[in-house]
Amino acid sequence: DAPPAWSEAVRSRLQTRAQALWKAVQSSPSLSMRLPDGGLFGLIELPAETDDRAFVQRLAAEQQLAVVRGSAFGAPGTVRVALTADGEVLQEAVSRIALALESPENDPGE
Repeated sequence: DAPPAWSEAVRSRLQTRAQALWKAVQSSPSLSMRLPDGGLFGLIELPAETDDRAFVQRLAAEQQLAVVRGSAFGAPGTVRVALTADGEVLQEAVSRIALALESPENDPGE
């Protein structure tokens, strides 16, 4: 068992990171998400009809960003972002996701 102080510190860091991710997503008109109550991941909702499998491949190739397609976890049309990175990294990730969605190559039915 982990000491209570350690567990609380980890929970606090994850909550702070989840809030940073949520705040960054709110600044993009093409993205949305619900603030998670807990856990290690946030699910960012993509615009309707976006193929999350193709989109995460594009993110890796074009934006050098690794996220996991939500459809692998029963949440199609989303990307799963780990809250193990700090807030600045999460903000940059959201910026890259939004940039990829705005690019002319983005075809929602891809």
